[in-house]
Amino acid sequence: MEKYINKAFFAFVMLFFSSVHSYGQEFPFSLSCAGSGTSGGNQLNVNFENFLIGSGSVDGVPIVFSNQLSGGDASYNLIGWPRVQDTGNARDIKHKIEISINRYNGNYAMTISRVGGADGVTGRSSGQCVKNQSSQKF
Repeated sequence: MEKYINKAFFAFVMLFFSSVHSYGQEFPFSLSCAGSGTSGGNQLNVNFENFLIGSGSVDGVPIVFSNQLSGGDASYNLIGWPRVQDTGNARDIKHKIEISINRYNGNYAMTISRVGGADGVTGRSSGQCVKNQSSQKF
């Protein structure tokens, strides 16, 4: 039985990585985004270390994020938090950052909210992302 489970797991991993490859991405890569929101102009940079995780900055504040894998082929739906709150203890995360980036036209939308007793949206922004300063399809 264990032999069949191992084979099934191997097949799943191969299928997953082939689907990631079908996205046409070569990781790592970075996106530079500019837009505006509730607090004026906004600069967002995201660095995809691989398909699932990455880092970046929001208006100069370092962030880490993971891909929620809910965007299918059309978008990256990321959830993140400030790097200084990334201590390994979920109770230390006070701000949640949700970013959706359309892979075909480069539009992004971002929401920053408080978590843990002080719920509420603290800011929103939207704008345009580019990869390597040239291509909007990523």
